[in-house]
Amino acid sequence: MIKKLRPLFYIIVGVLFAFETYCLLTDSKYTLLITSLLLFTLALSYWLDTRN
Repeated sequence: MIKKLRPLFYIIVGVLFAFETYCLLTDSKYTLLITSLLLFTLALSYWLDTRN
């Protein structure tokens, strides 16, 4: 089950990273929120990877 979710996490991290770059370039007010979501998603995917 967890191995099936791995590509989904890669897609989510890619989208969040692209949006993070956009927010940094446009000096958006949502930069901190996107950074937090990105770090949370990376931590969750790392935790799921090391669980197996």
